[in-house]
Amino acid sequence: MTETTTRDTAFRFFQDIAEDLTRGQLVFPTFLQASASVREALTRSDWSSTELAQRVSREPLLSARVVSLANSTAHNPSGAEIIDVKSACMRVGHRAIRSLAATLLVEQAARSKELGFFSVQARDIWEHSLAVAVIGFVLAQHTGRVSPDEAMFAGLVHDLGHFYLYWRATQFEALAGEPERIRELVHDWHAAIGHQLMLDMNLPAGLAIACEEHENDPGTLVPGSLSELLCVANLCSMAHAGTVVDERTDEKDSGRLSVARARDLLRQNSATVASLLSALMGAGAPSS
Repeated sequence: MTETTTRDTAFRFFQDIAEDLTRGQLVFPTFLQASASVREALTRSDWSSTELAQRVSREPLLSARVVSLANSTAHNPSGAEIIDVKSACMRVGHRAIRSLAATLLVEQAARSKELGFFSVQARDIWEHSLAVAVIGFVLAQHTGRVSPDEAMFAGLVHDLGHFYLYWRATQFEALAGEPERIRELVHDWHAAIGHQLMLDMNLPAGLAIACEEHENDPGTLVPGSLSELLCVANLCSMAHAGTVVDERTDEKDSGRLSVARARDLLRQNSATVASLLSALMGAGAPSS
């Protein structure tokens, strides 16, 4: 394929996506095993709000939908933003969440086979999202920069653009036989598309911005912001364990969270990270 043809294909692909996003209420597969686990768990009616939030948090798209519902005028007439799953579950209630989950997760299951070649990548993204959520939670707890629950939710949904783009690319005939080209497009565009997905789901603008900025250099982001914490959590995840970054940030002068300090905090709290990740992954945890 020539460079011009490749550019034309990418242009048509993103034209299709732009039309897709205008329709709203998109449903796309994430990781089927996690979806099935959540669907089974939500048949229970005796969960506490904390238990319910933990189950919902296993599925990134469901988490986003629940928070979006909690911010709707029907459930939040005051307009006070909710940016974490636990608060959203308390606001919306078990019955509404169960109905939403039943519809969403069944549709996801029906479409999961469409991921085809990228089912392994979907699992990797799911595991990475949960890891960033837990890392963000622990870093927020120990730095006081943002709410730990908000940091966890941001981690859960920061890579929704990845899931959507992989699924959407399999529906685009001109790209269907080019897995490497698809990976390249997904890598380059997942943050921007994720930002638009957040906005289309009527999630808080600050969250959408943080998700868009999570691949940036943390030194370019506002010190103490959700964007900075999410970016650092992403760099500290196992998927980026070998990434070399500038760790010379002087926090006393700049108020920044350096990757060096974050990694040190995570080493000190490794048992907590492992425990939280195990609880969050539940039945979807990889066997060893």
